[in-house]
Amino acid sequence: MSPVWPRLVLPPDPAPDRPQPLRGVSLILTRPPQTGGAMAEALADAGAEVIEAPAIELRSLVDENLAATARLLAELRARRGWLILPSKAAIGYFKEALRHILPAADHQAAADPLAGVRLVAVGRASAGALAEMGLQADFVPSRAGGNCLGATLPAQAGELAAIVGSSETRRELAAGLAGRGIEVRVLALYAPQPCAEGLSAILQALAELPARRLIVASPSAADALLDAWAAAGRPEGSLRWVAIGPTTRGRLLERGIRPEAALCAAAPTAQALIEAIVSGLR
Repeated sequence: MSPVWPRLVLPPDPAPDRPQPLRGVSLILTRPPQTGGAMAEALADAGAEVIEAPAIELRSLVDENLAATARLLAELRARRGWLILPSKAAIGYFKEALRHILPAADHQAAADPLAGVRLVAVGRASAGALAEMGLQADFVPSRAGGNCLGATLPAQAGELAAIVGSSETRRELAAGLAGRGIEVRVLALYAPQPCAEGLSAILQALAELPARRLIVASPSAADALLDAWAAAGRPEGSLRWVAIGPTTRGRLLERGIRPEAALCAAAPTAQALIEAIVSGLR
């Protein structure tokens, strides 16, 4: 059964041992439903009223790219390449692909198709999602994000690195790896698309309280929100944003959002978002 949007997450009552730096702040978390829940709770624990409604939803490309996934895994095994899963959503769709690739009798041997493949997670949350599959990341960058991963992946020139995830994979990761002479392949297992129900809920929440801050986690989410806002005939200058990273903030600026209206988190985590919002309030 599909969730009904919006979902309201209220902060707990104040307590002396529980700092709430976001008390009185109202946020709209626009991440897809597969990725938003835990972050909404963390923001609410910090004192914010959080309205959760997705600007985008994810469409699976697993079936149409299953053969390509199997071929890519075979090449990664042969060359002892690097398999980069850049988000928890990417890991979820990759897990789905593995279930189809494995013979029915080998469903418990999830690591078999990955023998010799070096697994890469983009951050600690993604590494945890891999661990839930019984897989261990061979490399996790010191700071979550494509720029850090592209600069610090311990791969040599000529080695193969495959980025498996969204159809809108961040350009900076592939560019950073290619600039070091690493052979890069990109394979999409899912595609973001506007979520009509979520966007309607977001527009309604902003109509009720225009001061709410929009948390956006991807350029595609920023585009979906700005397109829906323009279609509703509303002025973009009234919106206040919190981008989950520099690439998403860059898209907001490309679309004409004023820099002072677009805060940016230092990392794609709830704590980094809280720090960015607190800094903006100051």
